[in-house]
Amino acid sequence: MASSQFKSGVPVYTQCQLQNHAGKKQYETMDSGNDWHGSGSPPKTIQDQESGEFKHNADSTGSIGGVAYVYTQILKGSDEVDWQQIKDNLDQSSHQSSDLGKLGYSSEVVIDKNNPPPSLKATLRPAA
Repeated sequence: MASSQFKSGVPVYTQCQLQNHAGKKQYETMDSGNDWHGSGSPPKTIQDQESGEFKHNADSTGSIGGVAYVYTQILKGSDEVDWQQIKDNLDQSSHQSSDLGKLGYSSEVVIDKNNPPPSLKATLRPAA
């Protein structure tokens, strides 16, 4: 069964799943986000060993958001987020991105654009 689509085959939404496997009962907090195309409401906090799911609804151009769509970067809480640099990196990335061993953690993001709807899975865990 095909998903509902806008013109030019743009899916109506991307199904997203964010996983927190950081350990030590640490929770993941999203301090900011950015939507270049479409909109979504990712969970603000994800407890350790849990996941948060949400839909990122597309506009007529598509579904591109900045909580880490096929691009991931680990920052200190005090670091300023450069959304333009993230967008530039996102445009150059493939279907998978990782940031390994930074600040004691590793993150990985994988997107599957071939299924209706597209899906995104992001995972945070302690660095090996």
